Amino acid sequence: PSSGSPLIGAGKTPPVGTPRDYFGLPRSSPPSIGAFEQPKASGTCSATFSLSPSSIPLYSFSQVVAVAPTGCQNPFFYIASGSLPITNSQGSLSDPPTGSGGMALGPTTGMISGAPQIATGGYTFSIGISDVNGNATSGDLTLTVSGSLHLPQITTKSPLRTGTADSNSYFSTAIVGYYPPITYTVTGFPAGHGVAFFSNGAINGHPDATIPACNTLQVTATNAAGSVGPLAYTMNFTGGAGGTCNIIATSCPSGITGQPYTYLVVVSGCASPTFGVSSGALPSWATFNTSGGTITGTPNVSGSSNFGIGVDDVNCQSQNAHASTRRTVCFSHILLHHL
Repeated sequence: PSSGSPLIGAGKTPPVGTPRDYFGLPRSSPPSIGAFEQPKASGTCSATFSLSPSSIPLYSFSQVVAVAPTGCQNPFFYIASGSLPITNSQGSLSDPPTGSGGMALGPTTGMISGAPQIATGGYTFSIGISDVNGNATSGDLTLTVSGSLHLPQITTKSPLRTGTADSNSYFSTAIVGYYPPITYTVTGFPAGHGVAFFSNGAINGHPDATIPACNTLQVTATNAAGSVGPLAYTMNFTGGAGGTCNIIATSCPSGITGQPYTYLVVVSGCASPTFGVSSGALPSWATFNTSGGTITGTPNVSGSSNFGIGVDDVNCQSQNAHASTRRTVCFSHILLHHL
């Protein structure tokens, strides 16, 4: 071939310029046969840098035509400087309800798409283009984001999942919400027991045997619009310190119809216990004192009743309405006899 023409397939290093890869970067060694083309003269790859539309709404999905290249063979698009309004480092659970997380530049399309998730205003950045022939160009653009910022919308509810106080077990949970980036701060967290709280809302680690059984966390969530909280969460660990509230007896004594009946539910290790029926139902003649733990009444029919008794102590009182896992259940029955 004549000087300056492509040498693809000739098995020799092109005599003009330096061989380049797909991204337009120089190669230090000759390419394999048929892999790359000889760089062409500069200026054959150009582009019109213009945003359409140039203003998009906050939190809503948008698609923006950013670059219209001409004369570029297999162009590759990238952010050469500056940044898009992306900011979605907290995963898909942090996406706002009205759009997917963040924005991105399509590396092969030159289009910007996604949902902006940070403060409103203009974002200036430079888009670069490189083609397989080693040509490159770039241009500056400004994309405006309009709309009002939202305070964090936290979706995680209390209680958090229950863990096991065992350093061989792994505990993991998280507090998540909409409108990132969100920074979480906490008070009341049982630090120093193998489990850590992170500013992105993640909680994980290996809880040791000394971690408190019952924990009440106060969590504050902050983003660019302001703060929400503190929000109360309970986080408990089976077998943890202070979690020794138990019912001693496992069955109730028999009664006799027509005679007064009294039974005291005996517990140990409980601070200010509160009692309740956790399953089944007491017989219609019986009254349960939920603060003292006594079952009283006068049986008027014979037969048996099956029910479960639960007890909560004051350390986990905030969780009573949400989960029965903190209840120590005593499955009991009362067998009644005629005189």
